Amino acid sequence: MKEVVGNLRQEFFAYLFAGLFCLLGIPGGHCAAWVCLDANAPVDAQSGDIAAPAQVIAETGTRFTRINFILGPWNAPDDTAQHGAQNMSWFETYDAIINALVSRGVRIYGLIGAEAVKSAAQLNTEQYIDDYVRNFVLIVEHFKDRVRVYESFNEPNNWESGTTTPTVPPYWFAKMLERIYRAVKVEDGHTTNTTWQVTLVSGPVFSHDEDTVASYFTQVYSEGIGTLGWKALKSAVGTYPLDGVGYHIYVAPATTNVYTIHQKMLGNIKAIWDVVKTYEGSGTAKRLWISEFGWRNDFLGSEAAQAKNLKTGFDILLGDARVALASWFCLTDFPGAYYGIFRAGEFKETDKKLAWSAFNTVAINAPTPTPTPTPAKAFGLFLF
Repeated sequence: MKEVVGNLRQEFFAYLFAGLFCLLGIPGGHCAAWVCLDANAPVDAQSGDIAAPAQVIAETGTRFTRINFILGPWNAPDDTAQHGAQNMSWFETYDAIINALVSRGVRIYGLIGAEAVKSAAQLNTEQYIDDYVRNFVLIVEHFKDRVRVYESFNEPNNWESGTTTPTVPPYWFAKMLERIYRAVKVEDGHTTNTTWQVTLVSGPVFSHDEDTVASYFTQVYSEGIGTLGWKALKSAVGTYPLDGVGYHIYVAPATTNVYTIHQKMLGNIKAIWDVVKTYEGSGTAKRLWISEFGWRNDFLGSEAAQAKNLKTGFDILLGDARVALASWFCLTDFPGAYYGIFRAGEFKETDKKLAWSAFNTVAINAPTPTPTPTPAKAFGLFLF
């Protein structure tokens, strides 16, 4: 046990110093990571009303906000039906959301997941992937001038109700990643069009105290390389079909013990990073994009405890050279999920939790990282 803890501590400091070296301009360093805040649902799923409060998000000091491109009442991104109080189409609605954030200096980390497709086909079928990839391409095509980083299917390994079976088996997730990558960055002449060379992060896998997701992600690589077309893709464009690894960390839900949180977070990161190194090589430029981590104040017992854990979590992630982005989940509480830096309400001053001040302090004091280039050599250095 002492040896394991010692190795974790040694690895943490190695990556911490790599980040510090970058900030000090010492060769060989890597500047990690961007501060991000999940914005909750950007539109009301039933009415289509805009729910993302751009000014409120900007005032937190966040560098990025995670926007889930949900369809809501629209049938597809190119559905021209008018919905919501704004009486606009889907594209018009999200144009308003994205423009309001970008104009305030907030970059967008886009999630194009299951809520971005309404397919008549069952999940884990060719037809479902066809429908999903169509919408994915439409969204990237429309927003690629403003949104340069996208992740795909959210938590594909999340267990089906009452089982430990992943919602999307590794084979289908590997197929999904390849189809998306080819459609966005390779096909239709996109390899020579720099505007299409966005950063495609794999759908974020869900890790917790019971599962680091190392086994699932190993199977994804194995299926992609051994069964599907990942080798041919890498031969053609220099990379497997992911520019980074999406990862969620929900560990130690009921403690504020800093040592325990460090041990568990770093243990999960090491487990998934070992998989990445195995298949991508130890010198890979790819990074982990932590698009969700957080704690519920009701599980911890107080809002003060939540604020403490927020700081601890960011202290770990922002100093880790394996991490490209760290996103707190989330902006505001919703029924049964007290993760927010706001209590559910109208985003008034009185709705702010202690976690708001903790997040604001982290966000405004975090150094600006050096943007990580897209790893595919044939595509050049295009991220933002």
